[in-house]
Amino acid sequence: MNRLNTQPSLVFLFPTLVIAVIAYLIPWVVHPTTALTLGAYDLAEWVSLRPDLSTSLLLRIQPAILTLIFALNLPKDRFIAKWWIGFLVVVILILAQLPPLDFFRSATGDPNYQQQFIIVIATTLAFILTGLVNQFRVVIILVLCLAGLISTFYGVLAAINHLEQFSISVELGFGVRILALCYMGIMLIYLMGKQTTR
Repeated sequence: MNRLNTQPSLVFLFPTLVIAVIAYLIPWVVHPTTALTLGAYDLAEWVSLRPDLSTSLLLRIQPAILTLIFALNLPKDRFIAKWWIGFLVVVILILAQLPPLDFFRSATGDPNYQQQFIIVIATTLAFILTGLVNQFRVVIILVLCLAGLISTFYGVLAAINHLEQFSISVELGFGVRILALCYMGIMLIYLMGKQTTR
């Protein structure tokens, strides 16, 4: 029987998610100048100098995707110790995506900060709804991983193209490669989990 709510081994899943978060922070593009060797967060800030914020969006939604994957793996039994620990991790991940304090003080009209705030709101709402979709949890996680994989590569390639327009030549860093492998690893964990329940 194929169960769509199969719980894979947390021994493999949570370390993979931790590595994915770290991969988001380490260099996605490498340049001889240290200031232009950028992780996804800083790269999103750099390309946000352009009027088109679509590339920044593709880079910034990665923490949101990882947050939702983590949230969808919280224990089914709520308000137990493990659930509270997981809930705290989700809250920290969401808060980490907030725009700088300047947004709330004086820069509410900044489109760059607005995008970050909208992502936080959307992630929070999606987290609230995760408890209602447990029946389709695995399918949703697989879709999130696929979306993350596609947006990761499309986002970094678009960002590299933006940099090249300023005659800045960079190479692909390890961060983006590791994150892509993590997405594929999570997909594999769930697909293998589904196979073992048939």
